[in-house]
Amino acid sequence: MTIFNRNGFATLVVSLQSDEGLGILDTDYIEDYNGVDAQVTVYHISSATSWPVVMSLVPTNLLKGQIALAGLPDGDYDVRGRVKDTFGNYSVITAFAAPNGTEDVIIILFTILSGVIVGWVTANIRSYPRLSANIRSYPRLSANIRIY
Repeated sequence: MTIFNRNGFATLVVSLQSDEGLGILDTDYIEDYNGVDAQVTVYHISSATSWPVVMSLVPTNLLKGQIALAGLPDGDYDVRGRVKDTFGNYSVITAFAAPNGTEDVIIILFTILSGVIVGWVTANIRSYPRLSANIRSYPRLSANIRIY
C-alpha cells in the first residue's frame, strides 16, 4: 500500500489511465461506487466515509480528478468505481454497489498519514485482465495517485 505524508501538501490527485479505449457508461467514461457518472469514490476504510472525486477526461483514456487533503482524515483508503471498454467489458475499481458479476476487479489502496514519513510517494498500480472461459478482455487501468 502506498503511504502519503500530508505535511506541507494540500491536494490529493487521482489519475486513472486505461490501456484501451473506454466506452460511455450512461453519460461519461467512469462512474463512482453508487453509479454516479463522471466521478470516483475515495473511501476511508475505518470510518466507512466516502468522498466523491469528479474526474475529467484529459487526453484519450486518461481520467483525472482531485480533492483537498484537509477534508480527508488520516488512515487507509480505497478508490471505488467502474469503467467499461468500447466492447462493453466492465472493470470494477475496488468495489461497486451493483456489480453485474462479470467484471474484472482492480484494487487501488493508499494511506494518508501526518508526520510519519518524509516526501510523497507515487502509486503506479497496474492490473492485468483475467480471461474467462468465453475469452473476455477487460479494460486495464493504471493508477497514479499523488499529493501536491
